[in-house]
Amino acid sequence: VSVSSTLNNATTATVRGILGGTGTWINNNGSTLNYENSTAPMAGGTFNVGTNSNTVNYTSSSAQNIRDAIYHNLITSGGGTKNLIGSTTVNGIFTMTSGNISTGSNTLILANPVASSLSYASGIIIGNFERYINQTVQDYLFPVGVAGQIHSFTTSFQNLTAGYLMLK
Repeated sequence: VSVSSTLNNATTATVRGILGGTGTWINNNGSTLNYENSTAPMAGGTFNVGTNSNTVNYTSSSAQNIRDAIYHNLITSGGGTKNLIGSTTVNGIFTMTSGNISTGSNTLILANPVASSLSYASGIIIGNFERYINQTVQDYLFPVGVAGQIHSFTTSFQNLTAGYLMLK
């Protein structure tokens, strides 16, 4: 799919080939993009996926690049390693169903302060993972580690000044 102007996704779209072009892809409120290609979407254009209640699901079973963007909801599935091509922020729910995420020198930021904003089934974040924390007596999970070895960290605070906590 080559986008040369503006393309609005209003429901659910599954893209198996490259989503590219110099235009703008917009995931509207309530929409879902299931992206299966290894190439990061809209590398030469605008990738607007921060609208409330929309979701992007990276579904490849092999290595896949995650576009640096501000996401509302982000899902990683399919089992392949996902590679951040730039620092990436999730403002809603971040779901890890399978596969590792390699951040390289970039940072994966979960800005939603709710402890349950990370829905975790499996996988390892290899590199920088930062979470915004503002709730006491809640368990915040950090599923970080190195390839093949998860070193998960779960923390809970009794007293807290809200802010970000990064692990790698």
